[in-house]
Amino acid sequence: MAKAADKKLAVKNAQALKTLHLVSIIVNAMFMLSYYFLNRPGSLKPYVILSIPAWGLEYVLDKTGRPVGSRPGSDLSAAGLTEYMWDIVYITWSCVLTSVVLGTNKAWILYLVIPGYAVVKLLQLISGFTGNKPATAAADPQLSKRQEKLRQRGLRA
Repeated sequence: MAKAADKKLAVKNAQALKTLHLVSIIVNAMFMLSYYFLNRPGSLKPYVILSIPAWGLEYVLDKTGRPVGSRPGSDLSAAGLTEYMWDIVYITWSCVLTSVVLGTNKAWILYLVIPGYAVVKLLQLISGFTGNKPATAAADPQLSKRQEKLRQRGLRA
C-alpha cells in the first residue's frame, strides 16, 4: 500500500516539476525577447540579480522533488518551507511578466512583497512568544455535550 502512495507522489512531483520548468522557460524567454527585440526594459541588471533566487529555488525544488530510483522525492505540495519556495518563484515570475508588459524595471518593486511577508510572519511569531493571544478564545472555552449536561445538572441542584 505504501508503494502505491510513493508512486502517486512520484507522478505528482514529476508533473509539477515539468510544469515548473516549462513555465520558467516561457517567462524568461518572453523577457529576453522583449529585451532584445523591443529594447524594454532598459537594463538586464535587476532581472538577473532578482531572478537568481528563483532559479536557485527551482534547482532546489527539482533536486528534492525529482523521483530517483525507488525514492519518490519529497512532497512538492507540502506546507511550510516548500510552500514559501513556490511563492517566491511565483512572485518572481509575476515581476518578470509585469516588467515585460509595462516595459520598465519599476515592476521589480513587487518583489518587496517577499520581505514584507517575512516581517509579518516574524511579528506573528514574536507575538506568540510574548503571550498576546486573542482574549476571546481563552474566555469562552468550548464544552463537550457531556460536560454541558453535567454543568446543567449542577445548576439544577
